Amino acid sequence: MRKHPILGLIIILMLVALACSANPFASDEPTEEAATEVPEPIEEPEATDTPEPPPTPEPPDTPTPEPSPTPEPRSAEELIGASGLAMDDVDSFHFVMDMQITMGGEGLAMDIPMIFEGDVQSPDMMAGTLSISFLGITMESELVTIGDMSYMTDPETGEWRLSTDGDFFGLDQLGGGFTSPNALLDADEDVFTDLEVVGEETLDGVPVVHLQGSMLMEDVGDEDEFAVDIWIGAEDNYIYQLVIEGQTTIDEVDDTLFGSGGGDVSMLITMNMSAFNEPVDIQPPDDVSDVVITEPIGFAEQIQSVAFSPLGQFVATAGTDGTIRLWDTDAPDIELLALPGHTDWVRSVAFSPDGSWLASGSDDMSVLVWSVDDPSDLPEILSGHEDWVRSVAFSPDSQMLASGSDDYSVRLWDTNDFSAEPTIVTTDGFVFSVAFSPDGSLLAAGGNEGLVYLWDMADLTASPRILEGHTDWIRSVAFSPDGAYLASGSDDASVLLWDMTNLDAGPETLLGHTDWVRSVAFTSDGSTLGSAGDDMTILVWDLDDLNEPPLSLTGHSDWIMSIAFNPVNDVLASGSEDGTVRLWSPDSPGDYIILGEG
Repeated sequence: MRKHPILGLIIILMLVALACSANPFASDEPTEEAATEVPEPIEEPEATDTPEPPPTPEPPDTPTPEPSPTPEPRSAEELIGASGLAMDDVDSFHFVMDMQITMGGEGLAMDIPMIFEGDVQSPDMMAGTLSISFLGITMESELVTIGDMSYMTDPETGEWRLSTDGDFFGLDQLGGGFTSPNALLDADEDVFTDLEVVGEETLDGVPVVHLQGSMLMEDVGDEDEFAVDIWIGAEDNYIYQLVIEGQTTIDEVDDTLFGSGGGDVSMLITMNMSAFNEPVDIQPPDDVSDVVITEPIGFAEQIQSVAFSPLGQFVATAGTDGTIRLWDTDAPDIELLALPGHTDWVRSVAFSPDGSWLASGSDDMSVLVWSVDDPSDLPEILSGHEDWVRSVAFSPDSQMLASGSDDYSVRLWDTNDFSAEPTIVTTDGFVFSVAFSPDGSLLAAGGNEGLVYLWDMADLTASPRILEGHTDWIRSVAFSPDGAYLASGSDDASVLLWDMTNLDAGPETLLGHTDWVRSVAFTSDGSTLGSAGDDMTILVWDLDDLNEPPLSLTGHSDWIMSIAFNPVNDVLASGSEDGTVRLWSPDSPGDYIILGEG
């Protein structure tokens, strides 16, 4: 049996101790007996073969892993590109935007703090709460945007309404609004200059890369460059924070705020984003008011267009507040209804000849069409134009609606199916005015080329006939009700009258205005032509005797943008940038009443 080495060691130590120890009772001197006695040798135990322990195996050779190469840091351009792609794929996020705006004009500086917090849901939904302080007053509104429709609560009553204030809070100045998850980042490298990576940081527990540089604010003031800081997620490439700061000059600022001229604007915008791809439920409000009577901050309402209904009972007006208003001509002191929906200036309104529709064209590049039978219903939204819509007009049979735009096109919409693709005809310039001939066979358009285009409605693929005569932009074209004449008004301060039976003979030139002619219109019998414009004067021409000087109507204090004759009694309506619509009596020249005042 193999002994334990420790036990063996103990035994050896015990044997050594016994061998070395003396008897305590023995004498120090040996006795004789002891001297002569030889001790017998002690037999040593036979040695036992103890097996040697097996050798300890050497550990196998394990290759030492080489360290992974450290990824090369990405450039600012690569980060912006990756972030643009990542944000495009984001379905939703939460945002908090803090804006500190300081505006200054002649002797006045004003701070306008704003806080906007909400959620965005792709592809086109946003809901949030906006708080803005202005002239010592703090207002708060809830906002919901779904597709082309925007809703907001009245700051005073809390009542939901369709928003007519596209730029009321300046949201469009921030790169297209908040209805796209990628709205505040344009991956186009031309937007940023001198962008560089500052370093890596942690923002609210998220590792981010900090970028710094300049950003061109194209929609603000003089298009100055603003300092920009961007914090992009190091792992997911999302934008977690964006800070924009800078100063610019705006050429035109509302006189009621800053006096005449423009002003300086300083901005500090901080945008924080979080909760990426967390589901958001955004729904339109249930109780939306039908009537809206509000104006955007910074704009007084300036009338751009007036139109009478086919039976003369109603007059529609529209202007810079984006709202179409309906008035009863028998009670002109009371506004019947306000129709919101546009988010920018309305340039043109028109009733269909059958009285079914009311259409409007706007700087928001859309055409809206309301049912006259139930104008409180949401309008049809006709999209497709790529620039301001300057003019709308219905065909005589009401089956077609024409819209002219600064995108060099006229679009023809089927009123029986507004969802159908429109027919498009084009020009080489802006289209300021469109009109159908009374029999519907011709479509006329005029614009900044100083030319009148005439298309044959039976063959819109054929090239239009071009009428030359003006030396400056054409602002308005109109056919007489009998189709005998086509009138055009121009920035050259003239009105040209074209005989439709003999176009080759050239036009009759009517002179009398001293500035741009913005609008021309015929009476219902075609015997009288009205014209008006920037000289703040309406001239009324007797077409049976053009040798007689025209009747001159004055009273407006700013440019007259639009005139129209009532088809029943020839009352003349005029809309001006002085913010008034005046109704002129044909029986008492020079007398008028102002809508809203009686």
